[in-house]
Amino acid sequence: MKGDVATKAEFQKLTEQVAGGSQSADLPEVEVVDAVSNPGAIPKSHYDGLLSALKDGGMTDSAEQYVRDLDSGARTDRPTAGDGAAARQALGQLMKDPDFRKGVLEGEIQANKTRVALSNVTALANYDDGKPVTEGVLKYLAELGLQ
Repeated sequence: MKGDVATKAEFQKLTEQVAGGSQSADLPEVEVVDAVSNPGAIPKSHYDGLLSALKDGGMTDSAEQYVRDLDSGARTDRPTAGDGAAARQALGQLMKDPDFRKGVLEGEIQANKTRVALSNVTALANYDDGKPVTEGVLKYLAELGLQ
């Protein structure tokens, strides 16, 4: 092996750490993208780029953290399939209302807050769980005057 004494020593140290299964902070982080068991897996740089683009488009810091927590498994409290369907239907009803639609287009805070809340539930719902709409979503829709 070629190299100066310091390089050889560093190489030997890293080799021993890897062989010993060390998770030392001295080791460089190696990214493994498992596209076999997870066909949707993407490299971290692409994931971060996606979230960055969404943030540039207006996604809040709290929404970003929510998505990251879901992806990492730190959160499992996604809206149910019923919540997603109810939110999508409610948003469809609201967007047919000319006053609501005008409020959204003119940047009215409450109209856009409602639109974003319903869109978030729709986007984050676990459509595979087959569960009905939850009490919290029913209450929110009732407050909006929707059923």
